Amino acid sequence: MKRQQKNRYQMNNKQATRPDYFNDFRKLRSLKTDEEAKERGIDPEDNELAFMSETRGWQILKEYIQAEIKELSNITQKQMEDGKPFEEIGRNAVVSQLTKDLLNRILLKVSDAKEAIERNPAKPKKGRKART
Repeated sequence: MKRQQKNRYQMNNKQATRPDYFNDFRKLRSLKTDEEAKERGIDPEDNELAFMSETRGWQILKEYIQAEIKELSNITQKQMEDGKPFEEIGRNAVVSQLTKDLLNRILLKVSDAKEAIERNPAKPKKGRKART
């Protein structure tokens, strides 16, 4: 009887095991580019941001941030058109401007990282002679 209960318990809790050997491959690009960045004297964080800036995901996020910045400007304009009190418009304008500045700093951080990588070309590998 105990044996049947044990088998029933094991059967109910069986889950497929996921192989974890692919997890190591995810880090290879990062490790390789970090080593190359160090050799070139580039901050690894800037290297990762520059890599990210070339992805479709970053383009989508960038467009979204730019649309939100534009919307923040429209909110202040709408409040003025609606005749809101000056104190409310002023308070909201300050918050809106601070938010836009923050979002612009995020965009600038990524674009600066990309420019830093582009300005610092790869050095030739040691031990190789230039062909003449």
